[in-house]
Amino acid sequence: MLLLAAALVVAGAWLVRSFDHSAPAVSAPAPHPVSTSPSPPFESPLASPSASTPTAATTISEILTAPSAGHAATALRLAPLVLDPSRPTDERDEALSHIVNLSTGNEAAVLLPLIRDKRLTVDHCRVILDDALNHSLDWQADVYLAALQSRREPGLRAHVREHLSFLTDGPDLGNDAAVWVEPLIQASLKRTAAPRPSSASEAP
Repeated sequence: MLLLAAALVVAGAWLVRSFDHSAPAVSAPAPHPVSTSPSPPFESPLASPSASTPTAATTISEILTAPSAGHAATALRLAPLVLDPSRPTDERDEALSHIVNLSTGNEAAVLLPLIRDKRLTVDHCRVILDDALNHSLDWQADVYLAALQSRREPGLRAHVREHLSFLTDGPDLGNDAAVWVEPLIQASLKRTAAPRPSSASEAP
């Protein structure tokens, strides 16, 4: 009986070893790597034109004739020329003239960053402000308010406040741009709600 039991134990051990060798081990699948890097932010073609930033040797003509994503993108490529004090004044004046013309329909995206840039000269700032007088009163409010918020030249600020007073049909509220926001909004709403004058053809 003892021999039979021992034989059974040996046979069982052999079967276990045989099964272990014949059954391949199955390893758990490796976890899929998860990226912790944030997704790249969306970049507006206006904020990041595809063309490279102009170098010191880049000319206005080269920028105007180079392929671009549109007028606004070309205008943004011209902006560094206006802000570069090492360039001749007449070249900077010409570049700004092109920018103003090319910004039509995208005035805020193109011209507000220029107004807020401390490198923009007072004369060039006035060019943008004067051109705004050819556009809607709401755009005039936007650009003049940006100038009041960003510029520190006393004479320019006085000029800006005078026009803001005209737009709000109210008093001079000073140099704090935040104080002007609500009066400008109310003036815009008032203009929108005002009845349109009848044309001569509609007269009885």
